[in-house]
Amino acid sequence: MCFGNKLNQNRPEHCITPFPTPNNFCGGFALNAVLVDLGSGTRPIEVYMRIQDYQNKEIIKPYPESKASIYLLGNKLSGTLMSLPSGICAAFKDYVTDRTVTVCYGSNFESGPLKNLISEEISRITDKRLGMKTQALDDSLDDLYPETTWKYILVLVNNKHWIAVKHVKKDKFVCYDPDGGKDSDGSTIGKAIENLRKGYVISGLYICI
Repeated sequence: MCFGNKLNQNRPEHCITPFPTPNNFCGGFALNAVLVDLGSGTRPIEVYMRIQDYQNKEIIKPYPESKASIYLLGNKLSGTLMSLPSGICAAFKDYVTDRTVTVCYGSNFESGPLKNLISEEISRITDKRLGMKTQALDDSLDDLYPETTWKYILVLVNNKHWIAVKHVKKDKFVCYDPDGGKDSDGSTIGKAIENLRKGYVISGLYICI
């Protein structure tokens, strides 16, 4: 069984009815690929709904004027909300309780269109409710391998789309793209994503497990 199981966020049978397209389901699909590999997976849309449950209850409803709320509500696709790192961390914690997630961000993310969300997100990710970690990077996450032990990474590309990556062995990474369900591999995270042949640009935000 391949990483991600070729599940496609653009196919109604893999999502919900009525089917919204285009949509922001990628975060749920990417995280579900990791959960399935860990033996804790369910359906991608259920994972997406867990993410959104946290974002609605902990961000949008109590803090409607926050930068995160404004960003989420202003970037809907067919009525679906994006998945923020804090929401992904919260959903992961619902399924897996014995691992700590580290959200890493590079200088290109700090200067990108999502830069205003960083301080809010760090507070949520590291608070008592989630208890996860954050780490600033000088450069690419690839520079930390092979020393780091992170096996799974959710990578933000084009500032809006999540891709799941698995570190298989020293010089091999496999990635899964929810947009189409395709997988590819490469000697680094960047190469694996490049080999999807979609021209994705890594945004400098990584959720490491």
